[in-house]
Amino acid sequence: RSLLATLALSQGVPMLCAGDEMGRTQSGNNNAYCQDNETSGVDWRLSPDAERFLTFVRELVAFRGKHPVLRQRRFLRGRRIGAAHATDLAWFDPAGGEMTDKAWHAVAGRCLGMRLDGDAMAMDEGDAEGRQITDDTVLVLFNAGRALVDFSLPEPAGSSSWRLVFDTADETLVGQTVHEGRYRLRDRTVAVLLTPRALREP
Repeated sequence: RSLLATLALSQGVPMLCAGDEMGRTQSGNNNAYCQDNETSGVDWRLSPDAERFLTFVRELVAFRGKHPVLRQRRFLRGRRIGAAHATDLAWFDPAGGEMTDKAWHAVAGRCLGMRLDGDAMAMDEGDAEGRQITDDTVLVLFNAGRALVDFSLPEPAGSSSWRLVFDTADETLVGQTVHEGRYRLRDRTVAVLLTPRALREP
């Protein structure tokens, strides 16, 4: 779930191998084209776990499709664009500060956050009719470490709050509003939060 989320939430075109969406692994063989056996076959009889995983991947793909901020056609620049609340892209450490060169190179730095501001793409992105595109602001928290991290969240725009879209470690948390400004991010987990654009102050 965390690996698929990392792929689907990246800019560019996510590429899946057939069967990834239901947990097919080829037993770790990443070059099984010459295997004329069960290694390269697809077992369509899904277990309950595989069904749940497939449901998660469908929801993940739908979320990506709904949010153009995840599918931008130009390079992000890490600066404010127009009247945006924040920079188009910002990276945060678990203490809530923006990442520094030292933090990027720290051996223990296995946890970080990525914020994509939905207003900061308005100047550069347009639809087929030339209308400006805006979106919600999305915050993605990554924890590749083995310990729970109490992540300090950046301030959302206006008077809005962060809402949890999903947490790869816990399916039951979806839709919760985070009021305390911190999020308990479990080990080897990806969590996605957003600030709905409609709820921000003008």
